[in-house]
Amino acid sequence: MSAPKTVTSSWIERIAEVISSARHGRGLFVALGAYRLDLVRVMADELDLQFFDFRNEILQPLGWDAGRLPLAALSEEIETRRKARSLVVHNAEALLATKAAADRKQWFAQFANQDWKRPVIIPLAIYQNELPVLSGQLVRIETDELPSECLLLLLAGKRMVLL
Repeated sequence: MSAPKTVTSSWIERIAEVISSARHGRGLFVALGAYRLDLVRVMADELDLQFFDFRNEILQPLGWDAGRLPLAALSEEIETRRKARSLVVHNAEALLATKAAADRKQWFAQFANQDWKRPVIIPLAIYQNELPVLSGQLVRIETDELPSECLLLLLAGKRMVLL
């Protein structure tokens, strides 16, 4: 992974610290207090991570059959894409939402313990209470710590959710 850009936001700095101190290549989680596509993109840009929107790139083309995709497909996509550079996987929750809580918990544990060879981050707005006990692999960012949304970003986010 190349050196992260100079960051000024405290929430970004906290993520950068976890990346630099985490066990090399283990899966990391960023628990966000709200669903914020804009902030996930900022995270990817500021930390020089490849942005991958799982829902838009993989699930959306499958239409109604997307829910039949096994969680192993998410792991396989991560394995393929992380080879180029470190990765932030946005909207993984879209597939996780189609699975039972026990299956999600098992996948979270496998993801956290997998040696991905380079940092891979999954931002979460839901299912945070299903994460395994993690030491140095989780950053919690509460709603009041997040930057304000400007009206244009708020409208753009609502439009993207509706598509």
